[in-house]
Amino acid sequence: MGVLCLGTPLTWEETKNHADHVRNHGIIQFIHTWHRVKDRTGDELLWGDEVECMVVVVDDEKKEAKVSLRQAETLEELGKIYALLGPIAHVFSSTPVAKFHPEYGRFMLESTPGSPYTGSI
Repeated sequence: MGVLCLGTPLTWEETKNHADHVRNHGIIQFIHTWHRVKDRTGDELLWGDEVECMVVVVDDEKKEAKVSLRQAETLEELGKIYALLGPIAHVFSSTPVAKFHPEYGRFMLESTPGSPYTGSI
């Protein structure tokens, strides 16, 4: 998510006129990106790399997923897990435990690596 430093954001009324276009092109962009990277494995996360996450609630019976505005509660639970795993993670793996941070919306989280990148190529 970038910071708006030039220009003026549209009003809600102006934005609604473009919602279908943005939604459709967002879906197309997601599908193209998914197909491009779906089989990629073994990427090493480096310092500064981040993974944007959405908090969703899934209804298996209805086969539905909806965004959930429970970012704060989710971060609190992840913080408890990090407090338990962070200090001992090196015993089980050389990969440090990722850290989670708030992101733009109440349904979004950001994950960053737990330590700086290594000297390997």
